[in-house]
Amino acid sequence: MSDLLKQINSLTVFGGLRKTEPLKSLVKFLRCTETVGIPAEEIIEAYSEFVGILYDMRPDADFSGALWDALESDVNIYLKAESSSILAQMCGAEPLKLSRMTENAALKELELLTEIGRTSSADLEKMLFSEDYIPQFSTSGMDMKSNYRKFLLTLETDGFGIYRHYTSFYTRDAQIMPLLRPKAVSLDYFVGYDKQRKVIADNLLAFLDGRAYADMLLYGCSGSGKSTAVRAAAKAFASRGLRLVEIPGTDIINIQTIIDSLSVIPMRFILFIDDMNPQVAEEVLSPLRRALDDGATDTVRNVLLCVVASVPNCGEDSKEDRFIANMSDRFGIRIRFDSPTKEEYLDMCRQLIVSNGMKVSDDILGEKAESYASKRGGRSARVARQFAERLKRKI
Repeated sequence: MSDLLKQINSLTVFGGLRKTEPLKSLVKFLRCTETVGIPAEEIIEAYSEFVGILYDMRPDADFSGALWDALESDVNIYLKAESSSILAQMCGAEPLKLSRMTENAALKELELLTEIGRTSSADLEKMLFSEDYIPQFSTSGMDMKSNYRKFLLTLETDGFGIYRHYTSFYTRDAQIMPLLRPKAVSLDYFVGYDKQRKVIADNLLAFLDGRAYADMLLYGCSGSGKSTAVRAAAKAFASRGLRLVEIPGTDIINIQTIIDSLSVIPMRFILFIDDMNPQVAEEVLSPLRRALDDGATDTVRNVLLCVVASVPNCGEDSKEDRFIANMSDRFGIRIRFDSPTKEEYLDMCRQLIVSNGMKVSDDILGEKAESYASKRGGRSARVARQFAERLKRKI
């Protein structure tokens, strides 16, 4: 057995890397070279498959870099122990303590991974016995031990795996998936509803700081920016380790499983249910109510639940919807978004027009903005933005 294959096979703490690329295809190639009777063309094919995978993983075809990418996403006992220490400080959970033997093994294997990552094209070509064209790859020879120590220090703010590379997620059958192209929103996008947005931001800051916080219910008129306010706030605090996980209505039944999955990640999460239908079926509503009644997010201190619901015919004198009436007392923070008055709506339009670098007299603004709102079903923050964008296109 080659020294390289022995090194890879000796991995224990980081043994999961053998089942992922690039080591998976490298091991396949190395075993081919040591199996009696395998034709040379099959050995070359196995080598080319390994290099092809490197090309797919890294534009620079850096073997050491690809190995680091895999290591960064590997969930192992060493990572779990460090994560549990962070969660113990964050949520009061019991930390997982490693034996000195296991910790020493992890550190030794990181040194071993550095050696493995320094394998070059020339090292592998010696096993091919071919003078024909052989695809090449590079290696930067990364210091895995040093980089992994730095990686562990950033777990709370940057996370690991998909949580390190993405900030927004959605669920499907209780599985958490990264949102590859989240909506482009920022806190500067808004006009109006300053008090409501401040309550959201203050609560999230308390959540991130480890101070008292509460689950949130945002309700009110359609188009008032409830959902966008949450997404923008989450994006603004992403550098502090806040991630947004959106649960579609079809997956609310799995909410407890999703909370349990997030509870072992050393970051903080907004569990976001957008546009909750007031007429939602009881079999969907029941798991949500149960999670709130059982204090699921009280015991799991790294998850904050935020539900958004639109109320038909919303207005200052309108009655709360049945859903709001039944659910509101289960949320520590309830934030209402009413329809803007005429003056508030025109002020929104004015601010948006100015931010677009335009000028419109108050008389013309009042006439055109009101006319546009009546055609769009009434005044709202969304209609104000649409009006400003339409005006910009015409100029």
